[in-house]
Amino acid sequence: MPETWVYVVGGIIIAVIAIIFSLNLLSMFIDNTQREFATREFSNLFMDISTICDLKLNDSVAKTYSFPFQVRIIYATNDTTTVLPEVADKIKNADISRGVNVCMQFKNEQQIRCRPEPYREDFSCNLSMPFLGVLPENEDLMMKVGKILGRADIKEYFLLIKKVGVKQINVTFYK
Repeated sequence: MPETWVYVVGGIIIAVIAIIFSLNLLSMFIDNTQREFATREFSNLFMDISTICDLKLNDSVAKTYSFPFQVRIIYATNDTTTVLPEVADKIKNADISRGVNVCMQFKNEQQIRCRPEPYREDFSCNLSMPFLGVLPENEDLMMKVGKILGRADIKEYFLLIKKVGVKQINVTFYK
């Protein structure tokens, strides 16, 4: 009889380890999927900005961009090496960022992803845009309400991208 209990306890321990391992893999899969989605949306935002840069004065596009919870900040800058330490207030106040690069950073990384890449010199428009990003749940009421309603942790921005000068693009909130 004692060896039966050893098998039962051993089986339970192995099952718990397998469940924990599976949940960890599922979590990593979801995180990677959302990062790919964020990177794709970020690329779409830059491509729309780049397209407007090549068009004539007063041309514009209004479009919705969705960013998952992992996105810390999206902003315009000339300095693609500096990580912004505190960004929540900049996002809440819709402070304006300026530069020729559009950069994105994920919450748990120090790396900044910027467009255009440093070797590209065909993008020459100056950009003015609000700081965008996904605030923590405790600081964003709409994220908290969405979580209660069972929605995905995604922040949507409806943006107007408009060419206002020869080499000047303004990105503003449309709604």
